[in-house]
Amino acid sequence: MTTRTSLKFTLASCSAAIAIVAAAQVASAADMPAPAPIAPVVGNFNFFDGVEYHVQGEAGILGNAANPVNGLNGAAINFGHLYTDHANEPELNQVLMTITKAVDPKATGYAFGFTAQGLYGSDMRFNHFLGLGAFAMRDDRNQIGVVQGFVAAHLPWFTKGGVDAKIGLFTSPQGYETLDPSTSPFYSHSYTYNYAVTFNHTGILTTTHINDTLDFWLGVDTGNQDTFGSTAVRVIPAAAVSPTLARDNGDPNGQPAGFVGFGLNNLANGKLTVLALSHIGAEQAPGSISPAGVALTGDPYGYKSDLRFYNDVVFTYKINDAWTAVLEGNYTHDDYGFGPTLGGPADFYSGVGYLSYTFAKIYTLNLRGEIARDNKNFYVATPLVNSGIALGEEGFGGAALSGVPGRGTTYGSITGGITIKPDVPKPFATVMLRPEVRYDNIIDGAPLYGAGVGVKRDQFTFGGDVIVGF
Repeated sequence: MTTRTSLKFTLASCSAAIAIVAAAQVASAADMPAPAPIAPVVGNFNFFDGVEYHVQGEAGILGNAANPVNGLNGAAINFGHLYTDHANEPELNQVLMTITKAVDPKATGYAFGFTAQGLYGSDMRFNHFLGLGAFAMRDDRNQIGVVQGFVAAHLPWFTKGGVDAKIGLFTSPQGYETLDPSTSPFYSHSYTYNYAVTFNHTGILTTTHINDTLDFWLGVDTGNQDTFGSTAVRVIPAAAVSPTLARDNGDPNGQPAGFVGFGLNNLANGKLTVLALSHIGAEQAPGSISPAGVALTGDPYGYKSDLRFYNDVVFTYKINDAWTAVLEGNYTHDDYGFGPTLGGPADFYSGVGYLSYTFAKIYTLNLRGEIARDNKNFYVATPLVNSGIALGEEGFGGAALSGVPGRGTTYGSITGGITIKPDVPKPFATVMLRPEVRYDNIIDGAPLYGAGVGVKRDQFTFGGDVIVGF
């Protein structure tokens, strides 16, 4: 048989076999029920999967060796402090209540989360959002309010690393120290944290991961500690210094603001990170700069056009597993300040250094040194009324300890302490003790410490806090 004949025979045999098999399958299928339809593929994403609930409390005391009786009703006040302002008195600083779903940090596609956070305690006096009940408990040292409420997302846009975004109410990303005490090295805060970085915002904040080294930050918000409000026409009361006239406008100047900056990661073989952020926007309220009893339309005194620039950069260097060094630099500028009669624009600039050494796993020694200059005594003040910060944001005066407006003061401060963080069983998430000692000094300018302004050039404080988290 020739090759061609053999090939024809083989093909014919295969065709016959295929036909026989097909006929058998058809005959068999006729006796079988119809197959069920294929179910569509449905995603299993649940927005509430992985939700966590946390409660954390902090209480402490910061003594003052001079026992300065310089506050209202004979209160002893630590000048230059906000969160640890009451000397020689125990304080319930905060009970921080958090509901959160974290965005997966390894996500490469779309991922979502959220955070809702409320705070009760003396710290809330300084962290209210205007327009959200900032004066509901104006006479109480311990107040309650919202400190965060945002939706978070990872978006696979623009770059391989994508974009991380927050939309809503969020705490400021500026500075090394934080409102959450468990992520800060000391009980007392630096002048820079108290007076020269923003506290919280309403808006959108994005971080675009350009590559493994560079992040680009961009955000739009209503300003520091603002929400939303209308100020098309304002009448400044004749008694503008009265706290009872505060109206809790969400945004007293009605102007947009926002963040811009960058982060650098994985420098120096992964040991060094840099975060440089600027927040720019109008922060003066009309009551702060215009005559009492005047009806305002437009922008006659520049409260909408004069800007404040908060500029802050943090260098964090992980020397090794035990040692960490941090350097923070700040320059803050307000176009108006106290106005032309008291020298015009006001500047604050500072440098803060931190050094931490962790040993025996549960102990961390901390050291902080700071030099800060308030060139018009515009920024550094300790309120003597419980709603003093919110009143200032609204443009109403309030009793406060401060230097003479228009002059300048240079502050020096050094703080030493230890963080003790023992291993704890459930249901505890963390227990921390942070004893500290601190020394403040007026390097240049009039004395501001002691029993009343203008008595002493230095101040010695000591104490600490306890943090318990679940």
